[in-house]
Amino acid sequence: MIGLVFAEEKGANFFYKKVITRNETQATKISLKKGRGAINKSMISEPLQGSFKHVAHVGYDEEKGFISNNVDDSWLSLVRNLQGRGITAEVIEENKKFIQDFVRKAQQTEDVAVANEVVEREPSSHRGSSHRGYGRKRAALHGVEDYGEVNNAPRHMPVIIENSPDERRLRANYTAPRETIAAIDIAIYEIFSLCPLVLIDVTTGRLCNAQERIQMFKSETPFKELVSEAATTKIDRAYICQSVTKYFKWIMFSHTWEGKEPTFKDVNLVDSVWKLDGSPLNEKLRQFCITVREDGYRWACAILSRSLISMYMWYAEAAETLVYLADVLSSAKLGDLALTKSRWMTRAWTLQELLASKVIRFYNREWRLYLNDTHPNHKESPAIKQELAKAIGVVPETITSFQPEDLGVREKLRLASTRNAMVEEDIAYSLIGIFSSNIVPRYGLGKTALGELLENIVARTGDVTLRTQLALGDATAFYYRVIQLPRANFTNGCLQLPCIVFYVIKIGAQELDRSQGTHYRAKVSFLGNVEFRTADAIPLKKPRKIVFVHPWLRDLRDPLDGFISDDELEADSDVGSSDEADSETKSDAGSGAGTDSASAPASPLHAEPSVRMNPSTQALRLIARLGRPFNALLLEQQSNGQYKRIAAEEDIIVPGVPYKTNPKDIKVMVLEVV
Repeated sequence: MIGLVFAEEKGANFFYKKVITRNETQATKISLKKGRGAINKSMISEPLQGSFKHVAHVGYDEEKGFISNNVDDSWLSLVRNLQGRGITAEVIEENKKFIQDFVRKAQQTEDVAVANEVVEREPSSHRGSSHRGYGRKRAALHGVEDYGEVNNAPRHMPVIIENSPDERRLRANYTAPRETIAAIDIAIYEIFSLCPLVLIDVTTGRLCNAQERIQMFKSETPFKELVSEAATTKIDRAYICQSVTKYFKWIMFSHTWEGKEPTFKDVNLVDSVWKLDGSPLNEKLRQFCITVREDGYRWACAILSRSLISMYMWYAEAAETLVYLADVLSSAKLGDLALTKSRWMTRAWTLQELLASKVIRFYNREWRLYLNDTHPNHKESPAIKQELAKAIGVVPETITSFQPEDLGVREKLRLASTRNAMVEEDIAYSLIGIFSSNIVPRYGLGKTALGELLENIVARTGDVTLRTQLALGDATAFYYRVIQLPRANFTNGCLQLPCIVFYVIKIGAQELDRSQGTHYRAKVSFLGNVEFRTADAIPLKKPRKIVFVHPWLRDLRDPLDGFISDDELEADSDVGSSDEADSETKSDAGSGAGTDSASAPASPLHAEPSVRMNPSTQALRLIARLGRPFNALLLEQQSNGQYKRIAAEEDIIVPGVPYKTNPKDIKVMVLEVV
């Protein structure tokens, strides 16, 4: 856009005639009656500061038209002046932007003074018309980024509006600062209802509570600029909310506890994260804060206060979640499944942190991006998304856009069944957000915590089939039947195989293919329909007893229960003593000074397990793991009562046991296999 300013009204009138009488199809000059070309001078207002840039003096001649032979050479004059003072052309060119900015700000400061003169020059009796002067002053103050003074300028506006001849238009566009601040306060309240109570200011390393963060915001430029921008327009609540959210948005940290992690108390004692000693765990916290700062954010949450009811929401509403994989090396490659095998994937609390976070990025031990994947959201990285989905057994879409209502109750229990926690109650409480439960955490309940959660789920969802999970007597009895099975061994040339047995009720051949064998479909107790292919001939009219068995009892064991073989117990004895020593350290670490009423004893959220669970809790977790698909063996009973394996050419993957199954009906026994 080009703005033209004429020195004389005569020239403006002449140019105006030329414009309005121009005919694109005829070059004929149209004569105008006297007075037709008159201009209403009120239509020509001075441009706002910054909306136009002076580039040249342009003249207009009735005979020659526009002429620009007198281009402003102020920049060239300045350059010559600087060179005359001994400054080389090279230095001037290198600092060209600085010089131009300096001159611009000097001119804007002068504009402020000129605007003040315009305001003060108005007679007191006509001061109402000085809204133009105040508009000019506000524009000039914006140019020099003096928002404090900009926000002081509107204190005269009520009087100006009242005395202005254009009162209606001014009143429609004017917003008093107190109205804008009230709208800002509402936006602040909304975001603070979603964020952690205490955050780290990564610029200073200090811990700041809600009130401190609000005070900082209102003393800084973003707040003053927001108030200033809204003063001459109607309140744009969406824009205010966006601006406030941008300032206060936070980053969450997800990791496994490795020892005496820094607490709120540790940071407060030295006043800053940057002043903590150089221990590896303090360095981990510092590196997290550095990464947050490099991402352009100011607030970080790395020390949780065990406000268990709110934790899922904090991760869900955060701008990002950064995950530190302490046991994943930078040499990890695609296909190594290093993330799948990491300790982070076994912790109870990290399941909700994974599912709740909208944006997540994984870092290896050296604080480099996992697989060097630079995608801004690893949940949307094809390779990482696929690895995560396969590791926890869900479709990829669940990883990218999980909502608590997306999965059924039994599926959530299955996901949680593979995770461990140091404190028994955390098995239940780490699921509060995933189930959208409203139970109040109470530590000291032991096994009752999980039962209380399940009862709450049944009451809220109406899923009465879950009541089988609450039959703790049946579940516990099944658990003991499994863990009391003897170990597999050979006797008289036969394998004594301990297993869980599922009987084939009906079997039929779906299609015949001599080159690849026969495709069978079987109806199996508890498992439903199972399909498999084999070259073995299975009689259909008078079949012998055929069973599918689950012999992989090690896969069902819980690291926290007593289901460990003698050999494994020997091999793990050294590790056990180490874990016991570690647990003392971890229990001292605590988790920060919590203020939530549902606060837990000082034990880290992601620590390695160091206690054994109650058998009822172990039983429910074993049943949940049995609900996952598994590789079954197909056995056919012989005339002497022994069993023989058939259909061994290919793996037979069968669905898991439905959660509605009463565990007392599942058969557990030792079969003799030849």
